[in-house]
Amino acid sequence: MNNQRQKIITCLGLSLFYPLIDLYDKLEKTNFTGNSKIKKSMTESGYSCSIILQVAVIIESLTNRVRYLCRTNYRNNERIKVLGFLRKYFKKENTLIEKIEEIFILRDSIVHNHLWTVGYNFDKDCGETKIYHRLILIYGDKKFNQNVCRKTRTTKKLGLNVVPIKMSKRDVQIVFKVLKEFCDLLDNKKKTVVRNFSTKWDGKDISLVEFLDKNSTKQFSTKPTIYPRKN
Repeated sequence: MNNQRQKIITCLGLSLFYPLIDLYDKLEKTNFTGNSKIKKSMTESGYSCSIILQVAVIIESLTNRVRYLCRTNYRNNERIKVLGFLRKYFKKENTLIEKIEEIFILRDSIVHNHLWTVGYNFDKDCGETKIYHRLILIYGDKKFNQNVCRKTRTTKKLGLNVVPIKMSKRDVQIVFKVLKEFCDLLDNKKKTVVRNFSTKWDGKDISLVEFLDKNSTKQFSTKPTIYPRKN
């Protein structure tokens, strides 16, 4: 009888990819109606916010696994936030970490439901006109102020919408691109086994890396997509 004690790490990490893929499947197959210049449909923004939040949680979970394996910041009870650790440990990956920071800005906007007041006129031919957004003063922190363009209400590097009701499939596909880059980095550093993770998508077996690549944007743009108004 083997009485040797064993130990596991309670890292959610890869297990969160299953609900992530289910949510994206719903987003892909839903026919959206009700989009306008000031908001996306409740269905599109709801699923998009849920997926973006899930991605932020996955990134933090995988990062905490790396921190544990490196035995970094645990020995002396040193408390350092996720972005601080990533900057310290992956010193040559500033561009990727800046993108992750913008995802965390969206996470905060969703979790804390940053409130904006939106004023506009309505024209029966043109829809909403003379649109004005104002963020209620209690919201937004240092990273928000440094990385968000108030005029476009998007992040400066990735062009992600920061107004929760404007978040869309476009934002999800950009976030997927960043998540793939992060997973590739960890795989190359031998800190995860993401490449070995497989699932089913559209009735076929597919690796997680293939799923993210297939469903992510091929290039980043700081200009939000303009959708035609539906009559």
